[in-house]
Amino acid sequence: MSTMRRQQRGISLIVAIVVVVFLSLIATFLVRSVGSQQALNTQALIGQRAFYAARAGLEWGAAQALGGNCSAGNNVAIEGVDVVVDCSATNVVEAGVTYQVFTIDVLAQSGTLGNPEYAQRSLSARLNNKL
Repeated sequence: MSTMRRQQRGISLIVAIVVVVFLSLIATFLVRSVGSQQALNTQALIGQRAFYAARAGLEWGAAQALGGNCSAGNNVAIEGVDVVVDCSATNVVEAGVTYQVFTIDVLAQSGTLGNPEYAQRSLSARLNNKL
């Protein structure tokens, strides 16, 4: 009888070690999963911030153009995002009426290239001053 008990103790010890190893593998997987999900959420947030900064730059450029101040290479910083607004004007004659068409290009960059926290968004718009 004493030999049976010793064999059973050895098996229960091996089963306990296997269960502990299995649970630690599950815990490691969950920690890594949560960490990667957090990184994806951070990257999405940085991308959205760059998009909205580009949109604000586009609206600023439109206001400048329609106000008579259309120029290239305007640098603006919006909430830590570097925004470059370029504007060009072209005169157009249509049915004897002359008006201007403004092309506005915006590039918004956050962070440095190669960094995981880097985002870049660009937008373009065309406007005219014909009433």
